[in-house]
This record gives sequence, structure tokens and C-alpha cells, in this order.
Amino acid sequence: MNMPILASYSQEESRSVSENCKWRIRRDFAEGKSTPCRVYGYRQEGDTFIIIPEKAAVVKSIFMDYLNGSGILKIRKKLLGQGISFSQGDLKNLLQNEKYVGDLLLQKSFVADHLTKRKLKNTGQLPQYLVENHHEPIIDRATFDAVQAEMQRRAAQHHTAPPQAYPFTGLIKCSICGAGYRRKHTAAGTKHEKIVWICATFNTLGKDHCTAQQIPEDILQAKAAEAGGLDGLLEVLVPEPFHLSFIYKGKTVDLTWAHKSRRESWTPEMREAARQREIDRRAGQ
Repeated sequence: MNMPILASYSQEESRSVSENCKWRIRRDFAEGKSTPCRVYGYRQEGDTFIIIPEKAAVVKSIFMDYLNGSGILKIRKKLLGQGISFSQGDLKNLLQNEKYVGDLLLQKSFVADHLTKRKLKNTGQLPQYLVENHHEPIIDRATFDAVQAEMQRRAAQHHTAPPQAYPFTGLIKCSICGAGYRRKHTAAGTKHEKIVWICATFNTLGKDHCTAQQIPEDILQAKAAEAGGLDGLLEVLVPEPFHLSFIYKGKTVDLTWAHKSRRESWTPEMREAARQREIDRRAGQ
């Protein structure tokens, strides 16, 4: 039997197993049975959710802080000060999670392709099942409903256009904290106005949480062109100050840069010395 036929059998068997698993899970959903999941504040034993008191107290404080006027960023900073790490997306999802009032909404997501296993949000493609009063709540229903109303009010009040995608969006990664870089317009309307790319952690939480360096956009563009352009560029790493690593398929280009004011003040002798240091550094790697 040749390899293509074997591969075809294997793929069909994988699809069959996947469909059987999906059928079993959806049958359980229809019967109100939960699949294993992780919910901050609970531990799950079989189909039972058991409250973890110390984490439940954190959940309650998040809901109350939000109702008392705190934004998600402010709540995140407060929690970080207590040694508790949530992303802003995590906190938004927590505030909208029906499990905290004891309900269970089943089939929020689904696997569309048995080969890639990629999960998609269920926005109506498949039925969902709501099991009310499934387990002991952490948040009373009146508080939960008040938070949902407040989230809608704030969203309507601060409605903005979707963020624009720029050529480097999603490509630059901070080597200190692992966050992505975002584009920022600084000192608008002044002689110091410029566009930079800055670590999201540094920009949101400050240098106490990440000391990453911001990169002027014009320098980033020039260095990208020097490295080989944007075509095929997979990622840009910032391994240390004034260094950029451009990752392409099959190659990595490491470059250094300097602020314009500093670079333009260099004499030819200074430039030659810097070039020689870079040669020596690379030779020693």
C-alpha cells in the first residue's frame, strides 16, 4: 500500500475520531453537563464547581471596584501590586463570566477543523445551552447584572473606531517581558512630536513593570529596509537597547541603531570606532 493511501486512511480515521468526540461533547452539553474548564475562584471536581475562598474574595473585589468606578487598567494595576497577574482581556472576560452567578453557558466555542484543532468563538454557528443555578455563586445576580449594564454604558460612552493596522503591528516583541510593541504618537503639536514603537507593558504599566526601550518609527523603517524589507518578515525582537533582530524564514539579521541626535553628532572617527566594536562583538559570539 503506497504512502498517499495510508495518509488518506489516517486522515479519515482522525476525522472520524474527532466527529465522535464532538458528538459526545455536544450530547453532554444538551444534557447540561460541563467539560473540564478553569475558572478563577473555583476548582472543578467532575461536574461540580467548588469555591476557593481566597480567590473568590479577589473576584468579589474586582466586581466591586468596577462598580465603584475603577477601570480595568486601574484594577489590573491594583492586582499586580498584590502579586496577582491578570491581563486586561482576562479581567474583561472575568467580569462577563456567567459562572460567577452560578450559571453555566455551554458551547461558547467549538473546534472547526479536526486537523488544525483551532478553536472559534461560537457566534451562532452552533446551539448554546444555559444551565441556571448550576453551582454555588460567588457574585449575586444583582451585582453581576449591574456590572454588565455598566460595561455597556462605558462602551457606548467611549466608542472608538477599530485600531488601524500598521506595517509592524503584531511583529515586534519585547525580550524583557514578552509583550508586543504598539505604535504611539508622542508630544503631538510640539517641536518634539514623533511616532515611536513602545512595549505594551511599559506603555500601560510603566517602567516598574518593564524597562524596554522605545524605538522611533523612522529608525525602525530604515533598519527594516536595511535588513531586507517587510516581505517575508516574521518577527522583530528587541534583545537589548539599540539592537534589533529581524527574523525571516531561514535567516536572522541583527542590526544596531542610535538616536538621530547622537548619531548626527558623531565624527568619522567615532563612527569607525563604533563599527569596529560591532565587528569585534560579532566575532566574539
